[in-house]
Formats: sequence, structure tokens, C-alpha cells
Amino acid sequence: MPNRRRRLILRFFHLLYGPLSGLHDPIAWMVSRGRWWRWGQCALEWVPEDGPLLEIGPGTGRLLEHKIADDSRRGKSRFVVGVDRSPAMLRRARRRLNRLYRTGARTGPASLVMADARRLPFAAGSFSSAIATFPSPAVLSPAAISDVRRVLAPGGTAAFVLAATPVGQGLWDVLARIALGAGGSTGGADRAGGQRDDVEAQPGISITDRASGHRKEADVRRHPGITIAERARAAGLEATTVVRNVDGDQVWLVVAMRPNAPRS
Repeated sequence: MPNRRRRLILRFFHLLYGPLSGLHDPIAWMVSRGRWWRWGQCALEWVPEDGPLLEIGPGTGRLLEHKIADDSRRGKSRFVVGVDRSPAMLRRARRRLNRLYRTGARTGPASLVMADARRLPFAAGSFSSAIATFPSPAVLSPAAISDVRRVLAPGGTAAFVLAATPVGQGLWDVLARIALGAGGSTGGADRAGGQRDDVEAQPGISITDRASGHRKEADVRRHPGITIAERARAAGLEATTVVRNVDGDQVWLVVAMRPNAPRS
């Protein structure tokens, strides 16, 4: 039964990122009660004020659109690139970014590229930062993380938003936790299985409420990014696990930096 369930869910995601790509945003809104995009914006906290930005798996382009518009409002200009394996998603992202051209809100060049995260078609040290939100297992593979390190400039930072857990007790929050997986996680967790058996317990993770800036202890038993952080360190990155409190929900990240000194 678990294998059958896994095949069905993988088939669903194949359709969602292909023929049914138009349903991606509405489904994301429904399963998160409209909070999906705020969760993803946590990755932008580690994007510097300037320098080229790479998003791996931009989907329909909402996060890139938000970042470009925000830079435009602040008079900033940077080169942004989105990389995705899905032609359907790239088409939707391209239409979204083209709307920025027409409104004049877009500043700085942007490019959308169809490529595999494990073989990024960019020169070493091309980007100051890289982000990925709720990425597929391929994006979190050792090969992909190693290639992210390659394209990051020394001192560059990568932020991976792996999962989010709605913590409210309302009916919608309960349904959202069920939809996102038994533990309320998605992305970095096994999308087909919900739970991971390769994550160690890590109680008392410190989190920061973005609205108040106050720190408190996360009421969690495991962080879904422990294994991902280990992969990042193995690739030569300085990595840490992070939990953010966003409107009461817990958002789970791994943040990794390429050291300035050459790898020994």
C-alpha cells in the first residue's frame, strides 16, 4: 500500500508540474490557507542587497516576481535567474515576469532556464545567492547541493525552505497539516511518504518570530533539514538548520554559505 500511495502521489506531482500546471497555485493556496507564499519568502531573508540571484525550481514565478518588484521599489537592480525542469512551469513563470516588463516595475535583467539542478549550466562563482522553496528530492540530492556550491561565489549564501507546519487548532489548520503530510511537512520531507526516517531528534530549536523579533523555543522533535545540512557540509558549505515563526506557523530551512577561503 505505501508503494502504491507513493506512485499515485508522484503521478499527481508529475501532472501538477505538467498538464495540470494551472492548478498549482490554487492547490498551494488551498492546502496552506493562502500562506504558501509567505512561507516561501523566508528564503529571501538570506538574499543580500545586491548581486546575482538564482532560484532553483521557481514554479510559476511568484517568488521571483515578488523579489524583482521589491528591488524595483527600492531602486535596486540585480540579475535574477530561475532554473526549472518543467517546461509548463517555465512558461507560466515567463508570462508572470513579462507582466513586470509591461508595467515597467521590472529593473535589471532576468532569465528563465530549463535545466537540471544537478547540472546547472552556469560558470563557477556566478551567483551571490541561491534559493529553493519546497524543492523536489532531486534539488536536495548531494549532486545538486554540490553544484549549488560550485555556482555560488565565495561568501555566497543558499537558503532552502524545506517544510512548513501550520500550528493553529482551527479546522482549516488541521486539514492543512493532513494535506501537507502526517507531520505537517512538505518539500524537504518525502512528498510521497510524509515522514522521514533519516532525521535525528533535535529538541528545543530556537526560532524567531518575524513580526516581533522575539526568540522562543520551537515545540518540535525533529528538523527535516538535518540530513540536508549534513549534505551541504559534505559539499564544502557552512550549513545550519533554522526555524522561522511566520504568523504562528513554523517554517523549516537550511541556510548554507560558501566559505571565502578555498576548500582544503
